[in-house]
Amino acid sequence: MSNRVPRDKKLTNLQRIRYGEFAEEYIKDFHRGNAYKRCQWTKVTSDLAASVAGSNLVAIDEVQQMIQDAIDKKRRNIGVSKDAVVFELGRIAFSDIRNYIEWDKHGVRFKDSAILDEDMSRAIETFEVTEFKRPDGIKTCKIKFKLYSKSAALDSLASIWVFTLRGTRSM
Repeated sequence: MSNRVPRDKKLTNLQRIRYGEFAEEYIKDFHRGNAYKRCQWTKVTSDLAASVAGSNLVAIDEVQQMIQDAIDKKRRNIGVSKDAVVFELGRIAFSDIRNYIEWDKHGVRFKDSAILDEDMSRAIETFEVTEFKRPDGIKTCKIKFKLYSKSAALDSLASIWVFTLRGTRSM
């Protein structure tokens, strides 16, 4: 049995309200079962039953469109565009450690910070300098430097592309 509303059949007001409510709940965590439970239409206690019911709703074309509309509305409200998110993730995903440090048989050296452009600086997750004295009394420092995760950024970019191509996220 298909859960899709036939194209020639209009949604009832109750369906439109419930589908819209589900879409708003779904975009909170993109978890079908949790969204279904939060709607509280029935007393579903089983995670599996809620997940199946939520999956059935997400399979409906009109619900997918309502989910996309809810995401677009949320983006507009917080002033973030999909392009801005993709651009920022791209900065991280395509960052290169060789732009920040040099190394050879004598050790590791940071490149001059004057060469850091905006793309490079936004890819830095952590940069900490801790000064301390060694046991022999010489002042030295410990540097912690870390770029944001390339694999996480690439995964996020892939998810955005899948979402865009399918019209909804596969979860």
